Amino acid sequence: MTRRIASGDLGLALLPMPERRLVGRRPRRAVRRQEHRCRRFPLHDKGARDTPISIGCPRCRWFASAGGRSSLVSASPAVHDVRMAIARKFVMGAGLVAGLYGCWVRPRLMRWGATGEEAAGSFPHAELVPEGKRSGTMAVTIGAPPEQVWPWLVQMGWDRGGWYSWDRLDNAGRPSATKVHPEWQDVAVGDQLSFWALGRRMDAYRVGVLEPPRFFGLYGYTDLRGRWLDPHQPRPPAYTEGIWGFLLNELPGGGTRLVVSGYQTFRPRWIERFAADWVLLPVSWIMSARMLAVLKRNIERAADAQAPAVTVSQESPRHSDDLPITPDRAKSQEGRHANDERRRR
Repeated sequence: MTRRIASGDLGLALLPMPERRLVGRRPRRAVRRQEHRCRRFPLHDKGARDTPISIGCPRCRWFASAGGRSSLVSASPAVHDVRMAIARKFVMGAGLVAGLYGCWVRPRLMRWGATGEEAAGSFPHAELVPEGKRSGTMAVTIGAPPEQVWPWLVQMGWDRGGWYSWDRLDNAGRPSATKVHPEWQDVAVGDQLSFWALGRRMDAYRVGVLEPPRFFGLYGYTDLRGRWLDPHQPRPPAYTEGIWGFLLNELPGGGTRLVVSGYQTFRPRWIERFAADWVLLPVSWIMSARMLAVLKRNIERAADAQAPAVTVSQESPRHSDDLPITPDRAKSQEGRHANDERRRR
């Protein structure tokens, strides 16, 4: 501890400059450091634990005078243990949820309603997305021929027939079409389709493939800000590209197997690992599952309404006297007449 020296003492001149500054008063910078340290770590001061604090911030002096310093010091390890236990439970819960999603939920979302052959087999027009990765596959059986399913697909769009999904999320709350509209059937490759998201209209896809009534493909190629890029130019370091395809397979008996899948690419690759499996897959399942259910219901309802009604001709009941007379019937009639005569007698 520095000895306090009178201002007139000759030994003051013999002290080094740092020690000379400590004589008479405490430096302001040191006081600030002590107060800052006490504010951040009031329970871990290097001073005595159970003795009153003569220097330091007012907060530490109050705790020392109130006798709460020793109690707070003894309670701090318990608070630390509680926080560590909560952190361990959180990490274990997050790991359990991630493992459950990766082992059980994700494989089912990747092939919702589809067979193993439909999910693992080839899907048309993979050449439109270089280095594309196969997206999830969804399928549904519709009780109508492909010629009746096709008009419902080509009229999709925000300012057209809607997306047949959750209209409040992708169609600004306007209900999707419940019938086929002839004015929305004229589409061509390159036409822009939009949807409603985040409170504004956004360009969703462009018609990339049009093979009626076999395949309908929607193509998208933008940067991470949503601006469209030229597919004939070299790929930039950061972009997203994909094709969303609707494959119509005719079934025996006049039905249609609608398979929805495609190919997608995200760059950089760490975005693809995170967005494709953890974000895009659950969101697309929520919207696409609703779309397939609405399409199946509307198309089958319209097909039943267009089917010709089968009428059964109801003939007037024929009496026994109108039937042709056969030898057996003549004998039975003669027997009945003979019995009637006997009764009269």
